[in-house]
Amino acid sequence: MPRLSQAQQQALESLGVDRKNYGAFLTGILVPFEFPTERSPAIGLACRDGNRIKSRLLLLNDPGGGLKTLSQFRTASRALAKAFDVSELELFGAAVTNPKVRQMLLRNLFAVQTISLQAQLGGGELEIISRVFQVGA
Repeated sequence: MPRLSQAQQQALESLGVDRKNYGAFLTGILVPFEFPTERSPAIGLACRDGNRIKSRLLLLNDPGGGLKTLSQFRTASRALAKAFDVSELELFGAAVTNPKVRQMLLRNLFAVQTISLQAQLGGGELEIISRVFQVGA
């Protein structure tokens, strides 16, 4: 595994990625993380895929703090993309059920898609909301 800079390690830690998963993260394998919230950690997946950081939330239950948590998640994800000097950041939320959050994401040009799940994840389909951002210097 390549040696990570202190900034890269801090960015991974801020998102909640465990040190034991750094190698897999760097090779494009989506690794799990627990992003801190006021209530209970959000569950997500992240990886570096070429010149893109993929940062995905799968489960967020933070009543009263959802929009604040999403803002903090975006900030932490953007810091991760900058630390790894990539040009793109993909943010993704799965099964967004809060109508206020959903409308806010759609107003901010997130797109609704349906993806197929791998067999080891139970198969079937899942609705996601995602957007790719260009990461500036």
